[in-house]
Amino acid sequence: MPFLKKKEPKPKKEKAPKEKVPRYVEAWGWAASAARFRGLMCIMLSVALVLSLALAGFLYTSKNVYIVGVTPEGERVALRPVSAQVNFDIFARHFLSLYANYSPSAINQNLNQAMKLSTKAFRDSFNYVLGPSFVDSVVKDNIVQNVSVLKTELASLQENRAVVKAYATRYRSLGNETRQVVYEIELVPGPVTSDNLYGWYVNSLKESGL
Repeated sequence: MPFLKKKEPKPKKEKAPKEKVPRYVEAWGWAASAARFRGLMCIMLSVALVLSLALAGFLYTSKNVYIVGVTPEGERVALRPVSAQVNFDIFARHFLSLYANYSPSAINQNLNQAMKLSTKAFRDSFNYVLGPSFVDSVVKDNIVQNVSVLKTELASLQENRAVVKAYATRYRSLGNETRQVVYEIELVPGPVTSDNLYGWYVNSLKESGL
């Protein structure tokens, strides 16, 4: 009887160990999800903010807005924006009442107010020609000047320039002199401010006799 060899059992294949997901990969996945969530929330909040601002703007513009002024007597009046052109007659009279009328006690205040209605070029020219020495002489010699505007005329009007002529009677205590004079005032447009509500500024002034 032939010798039979025993079949050797085939070696079992070992299963490959299951790879574990590294922890930092899990952390990255969580961070990415959180970032997407935050991004979505930011977009939603931005949209909500834009909508709320638009709604607030609509509500504001849909309301009636009133500007209230108060008279010296304390009476309240409603002020409305107007598109009417500046009254150059009123402006010229107002400027000359400050610039050309002075006394020892009022000259500094009047000139300061007048210069707020003037351009830098006019102020520089005034300081160069007259300046503090003129003010000192008015105070020292007790000079009083009073100008009464009789009438004004708009000699020229362009988009960026206007010329107003003011015919006036000028009294000066120095020499007790009264004269008829003409002030030629050149105006240029500028910003409307709390000191200058006209939006026009004196750029030059010429004085001549009749």
